[in-house]
Amino acid sequence: MSDEQSSRVRLTRRKLLAGLGTIGAAGAASGAGTFALFSDSEASTGNEIDMGTMDLVVRDGDSGDGFGDGVSGTFTVENAKPGDTMNGSVELKNAGSIAADHVELGFSVSPTEGSYGGTDGGDTQDGATGMAGQFGVGQFDYPKDGSGPYDTLDVDGLDAGADGPEMATLADLVDGTNADELDDLNPPPEPDGTRTLDIGLKWLDDAEHDLTHPNNDFQGDTLDVTIHFALAQEPDQDVL
Repeated sequence: MSDEQSSRVRLTRRKLLAGLGTIGAAGAASGAGTFALFSDSEASTGNEIDMGTMDLVVRDGDSGDGFGDGVSGTFTVENAKPGDTMNGSVELKNAGSIAADHVELGFSVSPTEGSYGGTDGGDTQDGATGMAGQFGVGQFDYPKDGSGPYDTLDVDGLDAGADGPEMATLADLVDGTNADELDDLNPPPEPDGTRTLDIGLKWLDDAEHDLTHPNNDFQGDTLDVTIHFALAQEPDQDVL
């Protein structure tokens, strides 16, 4: 290699190293600048979510007692016989903080055999099955969902089952025959508004009505009736 070529090589290397040194110094200066930037942070505290409530309370409509989580003895009849009637009312109130969309009603019964005889014209059935079908619904009044104060679900709006008398019976309230009618009723208005269910039952006479069982099948027996109430928040809810 000639002296002229070697000189050119050395000059080129020096320039290259000088260039790299310049880049390194600039990178170092840049890094030092990044760690020197200011910052600050704060927090939003004290945030909370309080859950609302729907609190259905009831009372006997004719008792004047205070509202509570349940009532008993809405209608009670002792020594009943065919032709007897029993009436009662239950008042509902939403004591919670959230408005309900609708009220649902449900009925259940528990029959108990009392005095099976079978030989003297008395109780001719060993058991009390079918007892709910003995009681016709003579009165039923409850406001419909979204209706005015005089638009109610009444006995004319109840369906009679395929088996049994021409009128709706307690059995038709228990077995789902009227599930749609009892599933979308007007809730108590807020705040502290009430709605009232008025209901009356009659022990039908088998000589006048086409009953599945004769009245004699239930001499001395007992029928416990429970009415269930539920508040629902949304239209598509099915509580009972």
